[in-house]
Amino acid sequence: MAIDQRSRLLDEAAVAAQAKDLLHHALESNPGDPVPRLHNAVVLEHLGRLAEARREYDHLIGLDPVHAANAHLQFNRANVLKALGEHELAFEGYALALATDPGMIASWLNRGALFKALGRHEPALACYDELIARHPGLGLVHSARGTVLQGLDRSAEALLANERGAALEPGDARIHNNRGSALYAQQRWDEARAAFQCAAMLKPDYVEALCNRGLAEEGLGELGAARASYEQALAPRMADARWALGMLQLLHGEFDSGWEGYAQRWQAHAFGGKPLSSARLQWRPGLAAERLLIWGEQGVGDNLFFGGLLGEARACAAHLPMGELPRHLRPDLLPEWRAKPAGAAASAARQSNAKPDAGTACRPDANAGAPR
Repeated sequence: MAIDQRSRLLDEAAVAAQAKDLLHHALESNPGDPVPRLHNAVVLEHLGRLAEARREYDHLIGLDPVHAANAHLQFNRANVLKALGEHELAFEGYALALATDPGMIASWLNRGALFKALGRHEPALACYDELIARHPGLGLVHSARGTVLQGLDRSAEALLANERGAALEPGDARIHNNRGSALYAQQRWDEARAAFQCAAMLKPDYVEALCNRGLAEEGLGELGAARASYEQALAPRMADARWALGMLQLLHGEFDSGWEGYAQRWQAHAFGGKPLSSARLQWRPGLAAERLLIWGEQGVGDNLFFGGLLGEARACAAHLPMGELPRHLRPDLLPEWRAKPAGAAASAARQSNAKPDAGTACRPDANAGAPR
């Protein structure tokens, strides 16, 4: 028992690895005791060992019908299943938790969030509507409902939902950020900026709100202010801000830093694209290569831009095998593309030592720059 109690203290102190060792001893001492097994599952989840955590939850639920009817056990298991990408089983887990405890706020929230993440907006909306019917005073739920309405292109309703959420919980930065996104969708740049600024004042390190404020300032044409917002938002793992700042730098002709920022699009949450998965060495300026694989970019504009650089790429390698390309860059058109002059854009790219897949100085589409 002392071992188990000490393991709880360690877990609360976030010393998960040590807690895991102690729990192992507790389980060996009394394998039928569900308490250390439950803590073991929680610690395994904390350590990212999700498959093992799932096995522990499955074992616990199978031990006793009482456990199967435990809403918190089903909820924890559903969260692990969600993290493992087993979405339908996660939905079942949340439903089982709610069958036992219909008022469990966290289950309704997570179930709705999973529906929304999968693009299933109507069932997500139904989750939030049900939760609001049970708990009408939760401002963040009204705001979450607003983000779903925004996904359904019901902008006016989305804004109303976020206004209601802000009235209920004026101190929640997330609600003001969501409200700003609803205003941004209606191109109400100044009001959107004010909402994002409110979120940033409530939470000074709120990178998403700072980045969104920059996007609103771009909508207002205040590029200097937008730059300051992106620079304030920059963080080691915040690719969205680096990508947005990189595109702004390209617009200003700052090619060296701009291309570096634009390369962050593959990691950006708002972009959603996937880079070429290859173990081969990526080309860099000055790297000699006999073969240089040409791979299609994420949009027509980028493909057309870099198609004009194929002549330059030819000088870097003797062979240019063509990878996955859209119709406007078919292999049979390669000679025609190679014959095209690189032009001013290629000249600028060459001066900055741009690599063939670096990007373009123009936003690929309006959606890519929408607030998150």
